[in-house]
Order: sequence, then C-alpha cells, then structure tokens
Amino acid sequence: MTNQRLLRSLALAALLHLPLSVSHSEGTAPAKPPAAAPAAEAGCDIGPETYRKLPPETIRQIQDGLAYFGLYGNRIDNIVGRDTRAGLAAYCRQRGMKVGQDAASKQALIDELLLDSAIDRVYRGWREILASKAFSPWEAEQKDKEQIAVQLKSSTPAQIIDIIDRFLKYKPLAAKPARARWPDDHGISYQLTGDDFKALAARQSALTKLAKLKGKSFQDQAAFAAQVREALKGEADALVDLVEEYADTMSVLTLGPQGMARLKAARVPAYLLERLGDLEDPGYPSRAEVEKALQNIPVQLAQELKDYQLANQKGTAKQDSPPANPSAPPVAMASAGAAPEGGELAGEITLRLQSMSLVGANRQGAALEQIVQEMLDETGKWLPVILDQVEESTAYRLSDSAWSKLSAAAGAIPAYALPVLEGMQEVDYPLRSLFAAAARSRIEARLGEYAKSIQDDVASRQLTQVDDKFLEGLKKAKVPAELASRLAALKGKEFPSSQELNAEIAVLFKAQIDLIPAYQDFLAHLAKKKHAPDAAKAVLWSPVADCKCQPKRIKHVVYGFYPFWLAGDAQTVDFSILTRIGYYALGFDESGAIQAGGYWNAGSSQAFETAGKYRTGLDLVVSKSDWAPWAAQSREKRKAAFDNLAANIGLQLGIEPTGALSALKRYLSLGRHRPTLGDGVTLFFEHYPEEAEFIEDFGLFLAKLRQDLAASGHSVNLMLPGDALGKGIYSYPNLARWADIDDRNSEAEGVDDRRVLLLVLLQEPTTLDKKALRRQVEEHFHGAQRRNFLRAMVPVIVPDGRSPIKDDVIYMGDNFGGIGFWPLPAGAQAEQSGGIVKDEYFPQSNIQANAVCGIVCPNRWLFRLAFDFFLLASGGFLAAFLWCCECRNNFRRHFIWYLAGTVVPCFVTGMGLLYCDPSVEKFSEGNSLLFLTLLGIIIYAIWDYRQKKLEKP
Repeated sequence: MTNQRLLRSLALAALLHLPLSVSHSEGTAPAKPPAAAPAAEAGCDIGPETYRKLPPETIRQIQDGLAYFGLYGNRIDNIVGRDTRAGLAAYCRQRGMKVGQDAASKQALIDELLLDSAIDRVYRGWREILASKAFSPWEAEQKDKEQIAVQLKSSTPAQIIDIIDRFLKYKPLAAKPARARWPDDHGISYQLTGDDFKALAARQSALTKLAKLKGKSFQDQAAFAAQVREALKGEADALVDLVEEYADTMSVLTLGPQGMARLKAARVPAYLLERLGDLEDPGYPSRAEVEKALQNIPVQLAQELKDYQLANQKGTAKQDSPPANPSAPPVAMASAGAAPEGGELAGEITLRLQSMSLVGANRQGAALEQIVQEMLDETGKWLPVILDQVEESTAYRLSDSAWSKLSAAAGAIPAYALPVLEGMQEVDYPLRSLFAAAARSRIEARLGEYAKSIQDDVASRQLTQVDDKFLEGLKKAKVPAELASRLAALKGKEFPSSQELNAEIAVLFKAQIDLIPAYQDFLAHLAKKKHAPDAAKAVLWSPVADCKCQPKRIKHVVYGFYPFWLAGDAQTVDFSILTRIGYYALGFDESGAIQAGGYWNAGSSQAFETAGKYRTGLDLVVSKSDWAPWAAQSREKRKAAFDNLAANIGLQLGIEPTGALSALKRYLSLGRHRPTLGDGVTLFFEHYPEEAEFIEDFGLFLAKLRQDLAASGHSVNLMLPGDALGKGIYSYPNLARWADIDDRNSEAEGVDDRRVLLLVLLQEPTTLDKKALRRQVEEHFHGAQRRNFLRAMVPVIVPDGRSPIKDDVIYMGDNFGGIGFWPLPAGAQAEQSGGIVKDEYFPQSNIQANAVCGIVCPNRWLFRLAFDFFLLASGGFLAAFLWCCECRNNFRRHFIWYLAGTVVPCFVTGMGLLYCDPSVEKFSEGNSLLFLTLLGIIIYAIWDYRQKKLEKP
C-alpha cells in the first residue's frame, strides 16, 4: 500500500464518522453503465421532479453510492438526470421499497442508499452479517442490547459499523460440537463417592481462581493456556483443556510477539511501535479494521505533535532571555509543556532536538516543525512495512456466555445443591439417565421446599415488596445465600399484589431449575465409574439369620440385580424375599460371541448354590448398548450372529456347578436332574436400532431363544429403561406379543417361572414415574390383556438406603407383577426391606413361618438323601421280615430298635419334606389326617409290642 492510498483511505475513514456522508473509495470495481431502464414499476417511479431540489452535495453522495453498487456509470456531476433516476429506481426495486409523493418516502430511499453504501464499503454484505444466526444471541448477551436495537433501526453508518466490529471481534469461528455422550455398557455405573465430593470442593476453588480471566482476551492458544495454568497454579489441571473448549474463539489479525520482534529488528521507530498495542494484542477481526487502525496512527500522531508544538511555543514565549546554562538543551523548555510527557514520542523529539544543538526560540520552533514533518513522513514509510507483518491467528476470550457454559461444565454447582447430592453418596445407578434424573429430582425438590416456604410467608403477610424483615426471615429459615441474594435483588421494587411478588419469586426459582441441565453433564462424568472383573475377588453371599426358603407358589416377583463389581465384598442376603437374582452382566460382540471374564463361571458355584438352597432363581443378564458395529453388518450376518448368541446363552446357562450340593443332586436324581449355573436369562438391549428389519430380527431371535431354553426349563426376561417403553422393540404391540399376555393364561395363579418378565428401570421420583407407567399401560391395553401385561411388568427402583420404600413396595404389589431392586438388598438394607416385602408379598405359609422348615428347606437335598436311605432300609427290613425266618425272630426281639432306626426316621424326614419342600408341598395339602393316621399306626404298633412283652411270664 502506498502513502497516497493510505491518505485516501484515511479520508474515507474520516468521512465514515460523519452522518450520512460517503466518498468513493479506491479499490471498488469499475462500475458498468446501467442497462436501459425497464418500464417503471409501481412504487419505484422516479420522475424528473422527484429529487430536483436536492443540495449538490447530497446528489454527489447519491451518485457515488449508486456507482458503488454498479447502478450509475456516468460521471459525478451533481445533477439528478436520467441515469441517476434510473439508478435510484433500480436500487428501489432491489431493496423492495416504494417511493410515493410524500417527502418521507423520498428521503427514506436516499437515507437507505447512503447508509447501505457507506457500511458496505467496510463490510461487504453487512446485512447478511446482521441476519446471521449468531448475531441475535450475541446481541441478547450485550449489556447495552436496547441501545444496539435502537441504533440498528435508525443510526449513522459509523455507529452500525461499530456494532458489527464488536460482533465480529468476538464471534466464534464455528459452533462448538456438542460434548460427546459417554457410551454406556455392561461395565459402567454412576455413583458419587467421598472422593468425588472432595474433587467437587477442589473444583470450586479452581473456578474461583479462574474467574480472574473472565472478560480478558488472548491472542493465541499458547498465551491463553499459559494464563489459565498460571491462574490455576497446578490446581485442577484438567480444567485447562475444558477452558479452551468453552472459550470464545475468534479469527483475528495481529502482529504477535514474532511480528513485533521482526519490526524491532527492522528498526521501526519506537514511537511507532508504542502505538501498535491493540494490533499486537488483542488484534482486529478483519484486514479492513487493521488498515483502519493504521490509518488512524498518522492522524493521532499529527495531533500529538501539534499539541507538542503548541506547548513548546507557550513555553518559549515565557522565556525573556536565554537559559543561564547555554549548554542546556533547548528541549528543556519544550518538554515543560503540556504536550506528550514521557513515552517514546517525547524521547524521540528530545533526541532529535539535542542532535541539532540549536539556540533560540525561533530556531527551535523551526526545527520542531521540521522534526514533525520528518516523523510524519517516516510514519507513512513504515506503515506498509507494519501491515506486511500482520498475520492471522485465533484469539481466545472468556465472555460472559462462555464463562456461564464453562462453569457449569466444569462443575460450578450451586452451593445449595451439594447437601442434596450428598444424599446420593455411594448410591449406584446402572444408567446415566437414572443418575441424572435422581440428581435433578432431588435438587428440584429442595428448591421447591425453599420456594414454598418463602411464598407461604409472602402470602400470609400479604407482602408486595421485599423488605428488610423479609430478608431477615430468609436468614432465619436458613435459605442459602445464593438464593437469598437473588431475592434481595428485588428489594425496592413494588408489586401490585402479593400474588405478583410470588409470581416473580417463582420465576427466580424456575431459573435455578433451568440451570440443572447445565451441570448435569459434569456430575454424570464425575459419577461415571468403569468396572472390570478382578480375578482375586469372588462372589461372597451368606444368608441372613433365620433365612427361609421361597414358597412354591408366590403372588409377586421380587427381583434383585447383582452387578459383578460388588464381588469381593461379603454380603448378607435375605434370600427369603428374593424370587430371582440377576447377575449383571455379560456383553457380546457383533458376531454373537459372549465376552469371557467376570464371575459367571463354575468357580462361583458356592455363592450361586447358596441362593439355590433357598429356592432363589439365578438369571444371567446379557447386555449391550453400542449397536453401531452390529448395525453395520448385512442382515444375513446379523441373523447368524443372533443364532450364535442364542447358542452361547444356552452354553452359559448350562455351565455345571462344581460344588458338593450339585453332585448330590445328580446322584439323588439318578442323573435325571442336571444342575446348571443359571435358571434363566435377562436381555438388556439398550439403544437397540428402531428400524423395522432390526425389530423383526430381534423377534425371531427371541422366539428361537425361548424355544431353545424351554427344553431345559430356563426362562427369558427383558430389561429396559422406563423412557424406552413404547419405542422400537419395546413398543407395546411388540411387548404384548413377546410377553405372551393373551387371555389363555389369565386364570393361572401365582408366578409362572416360564413367562417373560418385563423389568422396567424407573427414574426418580419413583412416586411419579410408577404412576406414569401404569397410565401408559392403561392407555394401550384393556381387560384381561391389561391385567396380564401389568402382571408381567416388574418396575425396578434404586433404593438409597435413606428414603422409605414401603409406598413403592405396596404400589408395585397392587398394580404390577412385583418389584425389582438395583442392587439387591444386602446387609442393613436387607433388614430394612425384608420385613416390608415379606408382609406385602409372601403369605405366612409353613415354609415362611415354621422354624422346622427353616432347617429342612435349605437342606432339602440332604433330607431327601436321608429319606431315601431310611425308606430303602425300611423296605429292606420289611422284605427280610417277610421272607427270612431267622430275621423275623431277630426283628421281634429288637422290634423297637428296628422301628426307631428305620421307620420313624423315614416318617419324620418324609413329613418334613412334605411340609417344607416346595417341590412336594402340594401333596401335604388336605392330607394331614392321613399322616396323623400313619403316625397313630406307628405309635399303636410300638404300644402293642410293649404290651405283649409285658404280658409274657
């Protein structure tokens, strides 16, 4: 760029700051003469008299503006002739305007043209910038947004250009992508530990330090990261990447440290470098802005030098005689003025004056004028050099909007929410959605308590404004300071009624609720725990004291999940309240191969057999949530994978336990009963594709799996999140077909182990979610189908060990097929849940109430062995008595001993099994009289034998 071009551009920049004044800038493409004007369109008919009386200066500006847009190709002659009118008509049509006979519409066209051309010279296509999607959100965040709106409607070109400058300077390069959702699989759960709460406290401290950077700009990533690390001082270094992610980025033109170094090496005068501060940091959003800034340097410099000259003249005018010390430099007088004191400019002038060694005011004045001219010439020479060193870079800035998003993502959780979250400590949630819903519902509940208390106070006192007494009441009510400060902001504002004040208070609390999603992602990320099996650990189950068996016929299902990561911790379990336990979980790949590892193997036989002793069924949960590799396969491969998965599930369920009890079962059943590790499978297919062909594939797989497992007596269940109900494979028609809820089984009593259970994970608050679940079923089914579908559904809750569960237990029992627990109740929680579940779900049968059954049922296989032994012995003695004379005489002599050693134990063990073994429990019903008769016969035989011995001489 030449000095002449800079001067012309400088003139343009000066004109832009005058209302509606423009000049034709160099660099605009030569305008083509307009085509012959078409017939005048309605609303844009510019007649000869329309603009005849305009001032020449205004006509010149009109012609210049039309020429800029290529609508006027003649010379600028300050006359509204035919070409000018044709250009105005064309512009009128382009802008969709209308020109009537009134002066206002005529002036509006001129104003629009002059405004448009002046701004477009700086920002071509400026209307598209203002109409962009990013502009409205940016405008809404500005403190002076009302003033901006007014200026955009009616203002000078300079003011609108300034608004666009502000917008472009802080406009993000591109919308940041949404944070990646952390994929869930069978080894992930969500829980807040004590260490997590310590991390939260450390994060709050780090954010307080980081707040010092709010509103500051940094010209590159390295400088920004350095300042972030300096602010954090080693605390929460993980925030550095997060800060960079959420900071506003903008494309800027800047000199930067390297550019400044090159300019210094080129010996650019220091007084010029001193004026490049904004160009060095933070820079400008466009090259036009850089040129504009450089064009202002000569203007500013000329003004400063002029002020310096005036100050020097005033200083020398007061001097009546030369200084006492002739060797003193004349600048001593000049520097005494009010012109620039200190700085590189004053230093440069001082050095140049000293080098001239001039004496006398006249000579000093002339020399100063010469120096001023030289410096202005130097400036014109160096400006192109400076412009060549400007480079594009990405600047970073923590704006108010960016800080709000960053603080939420980084864990800036409101202080009032922390005590609420502490109630979730060590509570394990299987899904992110369940954890997020629990956190949200609890925080909402706490805010609701505060809001109700405050609004009740306002209503009772009929307050119409927030006063000191009201604020004092907030302290007494222990309302958190963060909420109290927002309420205090209403002080001094009068409301028409207490209802209006309460409405405003409701808005404040609603704003706090709306903030929850902002930090839910961070909380979920903090709570996310990845688990892996540990070969050094094992499943350790032991029954609670006085644990009883499950009866054969039960009214409701009680399902407990055992996540594999609980292994290693000894757990006391009340098996008497657990119908089934689901081992969670094994995954599988796109070929249908089940992943190896975990504790589902023969090595866990002892723990799993413990559950079986009390007739608690054991299911294997097969889980998958990432279906992308699966869906990428051809349909033939998917079907083959499903077939492979069905076969592998059968193999996993068919693993033979290695414990002594299992060997005993095989022996007693003479090989007819082959013990297996599992009693059924529960499928948890989260995020399964919802396309029709995928749903059909799943239906075929489920039918094949049920058919394959039916022969071995294994059941199949489905597990699903509550928010997935009604979608894809979990649509109501599909579930109705797969759960087999038609009326042919409606008369069955109790729980059928072969039916498909629908284990639905409920979100908190369960009080609302369980009722919503019931309503959905009622909307889709009627009559017997509704009843059977509800019987098949088992809602699953996540107890926190603090909140009572009695309401949930009763509601699930009255409305659904039972209740599920994640994880299974153990230890103190088993004691808390056990009594409630027993009272509501299990009748007080012999098995559940009889102390004898508490011994017989868990050890029924040993009692069966004993019964078989004594029965065979009794049969053997009876055969010997009938066919062996010597044996008959021996039996007669020792009848009591043979009876006590065979028949009585056989009768006792048999009676114990009849009343306490669920497998034969039905034979005891209605046969009590028969058993008493047999007992009477035995007693009579003993009595008769004794009597005969006593009668002998």
